[in-house]
Amino acid sequence: MPGLRSARAAWLALIALQLVWFGWLAPAETLGRSGGLLLAVAPLLLPLWPILRLNLDGLVIGGLLLLVYFCFAVVEAWISTGLAVRLLALLEIALILLYYLALLSVRRRRPGAARSD
Repeated sequence: MPGLRSARAAWLALIALQLVWFGWLAPAETLGRSGGLLLAVAPLLLPLWPILRLNLDGLVIGGLLLLVYFCFAVVEAWISTGLAVRLLALLEIALILLYYLALLSVRRRRPGAARSD
């Protein structure tokens, strides 16, 4: 369960990072502050309830969703000229990698396997 808790913490930190990034530090120029926030945070809120409950299926769906955020962060870290945006993108990459590493620590039990805890 510690792996799942750290995955949940990474997910909540990603939501906070998106709020800070697109709401305060570097709002999207073309979409504005509210449009950028909506596009950045709304998809993260969709699987929030299963992730808060530490549901494995919800965590896997969240991991699939984070692939898009990972690609965006890599592109921002690569092409951004501003140091602040580049650091935010690298922080996002680190949080996503933490999420994936936390998911790697969880193993599914086989249906017929006996519990040893």
